[in-house]
Amino acid sequence: MHCAKSRFSFVLIILIILNTSFLFAAEAPLSNDDVIKLFKLGFSDEVIISKIMQVKDVAFNLDTDSLIKLREEGVSQKVISVMLNRSKSLETGKQIISGPEKYDYVLTALKKMENLVETGVSYKDYIKSLPEITLPIKQYKESPGTDGVLVTQMESVLQHYLAASEVWQMFVKGGRRDIYRHEGRLSYFCDGREKDICESILKAYPDIPKWEHVATDGSRYQGDPYIMEANPALSVIWKKASLELGKLVQMVNKQ
Repeated sequence: MHCAKSRFSFVLIILIILNTSFLFAAEAPLSNDDVIKLFKLGFSDEVIISKIMQVKDVAFNLDTDSLIKLREEGVSQKVISVMLNRSKSLETGKQIISGPEKYDYVLTALKKMENLVETGVSYKDYIKSLPEITLPIKQYKESPGTDGVLVTQMESVLQHYLAASEVWQMFVKGGRRDIYRHEGRLSYFCDGREKDICESILKAYPDIPKWEHVATDGSRYQGDPYIMEANPALSVIWKKASLELGKLVQMVNKQ
């Protein structure tokens, strides 16, 4: 289990370093008009806030007249507050999130990931989406008045999504000796190059279906390795993530 946590921490550090540079490198700074346009198109405050916090740069005009115009166009005070905070963060060089929106940003990102895995996602898109949940959690941790209990719960949800990425990588990067089809289903033989992480995952998630490898002559394979299927393993881990996310939502609602 210690090995798995180390691997998860390493993945998390890399994702935080990379954050969203590859996602937003070519995007123009977000402006007042962009925010108004998003509002006019019917996007929710949570989606607009997520956009404001995820873009690489903003170019907001937030003098008195501009603030009045934003309100006249229907932009909420919550969104305007995030615009002010994001502009200030660029001036100070430190991410600042204050008020209820600091929870909204994290919850929006995590719920988006939950919906992504529920509706179906490819390995490539899943890996690309991980920075979208690591970044808001990192920003929340750096914000004033951080609640340590909420941080722990946020990271608990994150760890499950990182665990799923580890499982998926085993199937994507595993060699022919490690991966095969058992009764038409993609399976992983937990005695290959990723034996340690495989065994750690099975210990951390005992609900994952597994079975002992049996040789063609009916004898048990020495070393007690296991065979794990891809889809059931991911389903178990993502279900755990959803349960922990549900707990996080309840905790935030009590704030």
